Amino acid sequence: MCEKKLKYSILQYSPSLVSGESINLGVLAASDVEPFVDFIPTKKMTRVAEFDDSLDLDMLKLILQSIKNKASITLENYNKIFDIQKFVQFYCNEYHFSRIMTFSYHDFDSTLEELFRMYLPQDFAKEKRPSHAEELQFMTKILKTGNVDFRRNVREWGSYSEPIRYDFRINNYGIKLFWLNGKDLNRIITSVKAWAWNCQHSPKDIKTVIIYNFNSDESASKELQMILNIFKDSSDCIYSWTDGLKWLDTLSELPDV
Repeated sequence: MCEKKLKYSILQYSPSLVSGESINLGVLAASDVEPFVDFIPTKKMTRVAEFDDSLDLDMLKLILQSIKNKASITLENYNKIFDIQKFVQFYCNEYHFSRIMTFSYHDFDSTLEELFRMYLPQDFAKEKRPSHAEELQFMTKILKTGNVDFRRNVREWGSYSEPIRYDFRINNYGIKLFWLNGKDLNRIITSVKAWAWNCQHSPKDIKTVIIYNFNSDESASKELQMILNIFKDSSDCIYSWTDGLKWLDTLSELPDV
């Protein structure tokens, strides 16, 4: 079966330009070749309320329903390709859509469900959230969709001829993934410091990129901030899971990738 492509974007809420914090509220997707479009919003309003206790949840529900209604197949657009770029440009305040990304699909509905599960895992019970293997598979699919040349589980040699193993090697980027969900962060500090050393002593032709995953429904702590500060000081780039996926999507636009 021939793979088709869709474009998708994540609806996010960012209450403060200063803090830069945001929360994912839903996934909008539209096929490039078929008149398929849909928006799946979050159903976990308690999660949103915990993120911003001053937010008017009734107003939020109206906004989400409005987007759902507009991004639906109707008699007027039944046989038309949905212009996702034109649609998302009108959302440019605290409610905004992320960079538009591309993904391959066989079945539109099941792929949209997959995207929703990856970008809003907290909408699911813990046992139904994506596993590490599923997240790695998803990252791999993003790279394959963009025809990005990459290698998995690559061993390189540091400045003291010590082995450094990256989860992905893409051009001059060495990518290391850190899953912090549900972990005892105090016990991870040793591994974090070891990777800080790796970052500072990586091969000269490699830029080390850290991508970490931490559920927003888990309470942030001084240990988490310590981990992020260590990586900010030592790595070339550090991204959260959502931002890391957006960055991976941009690699298809770079020359010689």
